[in-house]
Amino acid sequence: MPIQFVRTLGTIFLLAGMTHTASAQLLQKGFETVYEVHHNSIYLGDTTRKLSRLQNGQWQYGSHTQAKGFASMFVKDKIVESSKLDITLNGVKPYEYLYDQSGGKRIRNFKLEFLWDKKILNNTYLKEQLELPAGTQDLLSFVLEIMVQLQNNKETLEMHIADKKRVDNYQLQVIGTETIETPYKSLPTIVTLSNKIKDRMQFKIWCAPSLQYLPIKIMKIEDDGDEDVMSLKELITN
Repeated sequence: MPIQFVRTLGTIFLLAGMTHTASAQLLQKGFETVYEVHHNSIYLGDTTRKLSRLQNGQWQYGSHTQAKGFASMFVKDKIVESSKLDITLNGVKPYEYLYDQSGGKRIRNFKLEFLWDKKILNNTYLKEQLELPAGTQDLLSFVLEIMVQLQNNKETLEMHIADKKRVDNYQLQVIGTETIETPYKSLPTIVTLSNKIKDRMQFKIWCAPSLQYLPIKIMKIEDDGDEDVMSLKELITN
């Protein structure tokens, strides 16, 4: 069952007006971000993500994650992801998601192919075709979908997200506002909290209205209290 949330609408709509600035055209021009990754306050490494326009007019959102510092002595894995998609004022539409994990003990790669005309998701990990609900996102594109939905003044963000094993329904609820510090800078944010996922974890996401609601902090909270956190370290605009 969804958690009951407190809403602070007046402040939210005030902050929503901040998105129309020259420096916030991230979804129109593309951008690159670097996030620091921590587990229970222990620095693990960085995740670099880049949104860029392809020659065919579509967009590609790519991600590269690798351990750094002390963690790199124990974790050798490198994870590379990419999503090809369209972005409109009404939402994000992915067409292909690729995942590749290498360099460590575990080697894994798979592809999700979104066949919208047939309402079918090709999943090479399962070697199956799954039903494709309208508006389904992949493990990268959902971040951009959050940005679009918040720009459209949504208080409850609902979407299906496809991963290597299934297509699940997710819900994020706006619960308030908060100015937070990141390695990048201090920014006012809209705070969202997810429903309980698989009965064991939740996601809390802080999105900056001045940056088209770009998530500047993402926290995964496990039932046992463990926390995985991504915090914005660098933003490069085009």
